[in-house]
This record gives sequence, structure tokens and C-alpha cells, in this order.
Amino acid sequence: MPFLAISEVTHAVTDWVWLGWLAAGHVHVFDGDPGVGKSMLIVDLAARLSSGRAWPDGAAASGPASVILLNAEDDAPTTRSRLAAAEADMTRKRVREFAMHR
Repeated sequence: MPFLAISEVTHAVTDWVWLGWLAAGHVHVFDGDPGVGKSMLIVDLAARLSSGRAWPDGAAASGPASVILLNAEDDAPTTRSRLAAAEADMTRKRVREFAMHR
């Protein structure tokens, strides 16, 4: 696989969903040890995005948007309960379970 020097990459303006944190149109992966709060962080961000509420640093949201959640740990009812508690706009959510059957 060939590598490019970063100096050879053409500069492009980044569109942000949350300035400096979440780039629009990009995939963002949240990875870490179990029990450190990844799912709760994602639920909070998804709720803020769907409802148009300000970001954690106080930055204004650009407006409500739809969210797709892919979840490999929690089932859909658990995810729904968390989103409701975080005041998400439930009409703007789509979820796909990938959880292993226990």
C-alpha cells in the first residue's frame, strides 16, 4: 500500500457538525475499554444532534439532524431508553443492533 507525504495532500475546507470535534460526512469511531462511558457519550451526542441542543462546550448546534446508531453492545430497547433519558428527538433516530445474543 503506497503512502503519501502529507505535503502532497491537497488542502480542503472541513465542514463541521461540532467545530473541531465532529467533521460532517466522516465516520467517527469511539473506542476504549469497557465501562468507561463510550455508549453514554454517543447517546448524549446523538441526542444533542437530533434535538438541535448546544454541544457540551456551549457551541450552538446547526439545527436538528437525523442520526444512525450502529450498536454492537446494547440492544435496541436499552438504546431507546438511554436516548429518551438524554432528551433525543426519537423521530430522528434509526438504530441497527449488532449485539451478540447472550
